Amino acid sequence: MTTALARRYRADVSKDGTNWVQIMGMNDFNPTLDRTTQDSSDYDSDGWGSNEITMQAWGVDIKASRKTTASVFDPGQELCRSASDKFGEDARLYVRWYDKNGGTEAYQGRGIVEFSRSKTGVTDLDEAEIKITGDGARKEIPNPLSSTSAPAITAVSPSPVKVGALLQLTGSGFTGATAIKFGSTSAAVYTVVSDGLIVVTTPNAVGAQSLTVTSPAGTSTGADVTVTAAS
Repeated sequence: MTTALARRYRADVSKDGTNWVQIMGMNDFNPTLDRTTQDSSDYDSDGWGSNEITMQAWGVDIKASRKTTASVFDPGQELCRSASDKFGEDARLYVRWYDKNGGTEAYQGRGIVEFSRSKTGVTDLDEAEIKITGDGARKEIPNPLSSTSAPAITAVSPSPVKVGALLQLTGSGFTGATAIKFGSTSAAVYTVVSDGLIVVTTPNAVGAQSLTVTSPAGTSTGADVTVTAAS
């Protein structure tokens, strides 16, 4: 029997509950569930106490390193930061979290977002603390990473693309992508923006390439892309 790792969780956020963005750089994750119980004891219990759950409240506490790609902060963290100083509907985001190893533990809800810096010292690495307080029910969902559908690429833009430039892949089944290859060359930097969109930094693989995306469900059919040398 192997002990599970605390870092097995992944969390995504969304404004509409459809297009999801992963929160990158997570180094601490703590989902909470608080229950309100009321004493329901009566004479029928022969002296034994009874209780009923009358209300539940959920939340998610996240700490994440403030990483950048091409001087741009992580889109998932930025979505949370943007919502944190708003009012009403704009202060709320959908959040889902799940076992990135494909286990059955997976939940989704909508809540009010708080965002703050958790480390501020001169020797510290910049870190964000994100707190999402549930607004309404938290529900169980199928784990997005347990999908049986392999990724599919429908479009690549732009092509040709220069080494080191950003390339957008559109399609489906991108959630949980574990590798992107330009021929035999793996891309070192990429962001899964949603199940249908990946942004990747083009590696040094000059020439006509067959681009593929791999996830736990399989590998996509190759899409043609031409890579040119950086200026």
